[in-house]
Amino acid sequence: MSIRIYGNRAIKTLPGLDCRPTSVRVRQALFNIWQGQIQGCRWLDLCTGSGAIAAEALCRGASIVLGIEESPIASKLIRENCQKLVTEDSHFRLINGRVQKFLPTLAGQQFDRIYCDPPYQGNLYQRMLSAIEEHQLLAHEGEIDLGHSYDGIRELDNRLPPWWVNMFVLTVIWSVGYMYYYHWGGSGMSSKEEYNTEMAVAKKEIALALAGKADALDESNVTALTESSAISEGELIFKNVCVACHGTKGEGTVGPNFTDEYWIHGGGIKNIFKTIKYGVPDKGMISWQAQLKPSDMQKVSSYILTLGGTNPPNPKAPQGTIWVDSTAVQALSPAK
Repeated sequence: MSIRIYGNRAIKTLPGLDCRPTSVRVRQALFNIWQGQIQGCRWLDLCTGSGAIAAEALCRGASIVLGIEESPIASKLIRENCQKLVTEDSHFRLINGRVQKFLPTLAGQQFDRIYCDPPYQGNLYQRMLSAIEEHQLLAHEGEIDLGHSYDGIRELDNRLPPWWVNMFVLTVIWSVGYMYYYHWGGSGMSSKEEYNTEMAVAKKEIALALAGKADALDESNVTALTESSAISEGELIFKNVCVACHGTKGEGTVGPNFTDEYWIHGGGIKNIFKTIKYGVPDKGMISWQAQLKPSDMQKVSSYILTLGGTNPPNPKAPQGTIWVDSTAVQALSPAK
């Protein structure tokens, strides 16, 4: 396999985590931080791995790049990659061996940039940093980068807690049983079936609740009242809540006139009841279902029907269309 580095150059790498190449984003972040400081610097790459960092340092103008890598196979590939990138102004050297063994041999040399990214297994950081400090390998105002380490946390370097792993395993086992019960085996109800079942139960409960109420009225089953007591109660409700918009005699002010044969939202007990119940928000009429009981809305609707043809003074001009009760027309039609 191969990866692309600075200048769109391709270098070969080995598969696996032991020599896993530093990701493009990490390399870009590293060299963006040190931008303008690579040209002519002396670079030490500890645990060179894939050699991507060392190769990129050469491409960006480092004068001396020294790498230390323990793996013979990786070392051979690193040499092949980096020797192709060496120029007249740069020098590359790779030591094949353990970092802890060869770091003391570098005593007396100093490097401007040290990249320290040991393998994920083992705790080499502190020993490497101690050796760098002991042998004074970092030049004055030089800098060290610890690869994938951030605030002491290593990428892919921390084992998951046993309790987390055990919970994950149990979750996988449980998910297999769940899938078999609800999807593969057909024993359990699907989400759609559960929804339909619950909706059917809810409808039955609603029907029972409505059946137990005295005011189980809606626009589909309401009928006009004719008893004088009911009409009187409807008149009282009208004067309390409707007069401001429709006048004391239903002649209409802000709202429409109730005494003519024209209706905006349909006449008849069911249409009037529906309009009172839900209101006409875009015209400024609120819904009264939260303030009036269904029986009260029935009474005031029945009273409004009695206002038709009363001819009050100063009636508002007709609005809407003439409404004809289709059921009454059908009843009056001769049988064929």
